Amino acid sequence: MADMDEQNEQSWLRGNKAAYRAIMAECLRNLGHGDRDARSWALERADVILVLRDLCERYGDNEWPDDLHLGDVLRKHLEPHLEG
Repeated sequence: MADMDEQNEQSWLRGNKAAYRAIMAECLRNLGHGDRDARSWALERADVILVLRDLCERYGDNEWPDDLHLGDVLRKHLEPHLEG
């Protein structure tokens, strides 16, 4: 009986993840990003980080890790320096 409960739970989890992936794909299509793949997003992020590092060196601070959310980089490490 315990095996069946675990199988049902695993099946439910797989279905749940599939549903969220479908919702995410639809959201991305409606936002105009449906044709992008993970590689293109990763390359674009790497390019943006290079630009942010340059801007933060000139106008802010570079005390942030490369995996920090880009919005946090802007708000916490660039914006405060631009306002002052």
